[in-house]
Amino acid sequence: MAGNTPPLPLHILRTRAGLSQRELAAKTGLHHLTINAIENRRQKTRPSTMRRICDELGCRLEDVEEFSERVRPEGHPNSATA
Repeated sequence: MAGNTPPLPLHILRTRAGLSQRELAAKTGLHHLTINAIENRRQKTRPSTMRRICDELGCRLEDVEEFSERVRPEGHPNSATA
């Protein structure tokens, strides 16, 4: 995804990739209920899990709505490094 594109919900990115929750779970080594809980914002996600999901979907952490608030690009006004 590109620079000024707003983050999208995980379920949108997953379905655009043509994957069900079970398929994404199998490809990332997660349980499908974990994917469901992340999509429904019932579970906080570790950075390593976020990276596994993004690697499989071919996107950046900041492209995923559920992750974007926890991960800010370097230099972002609200980032720890700014």
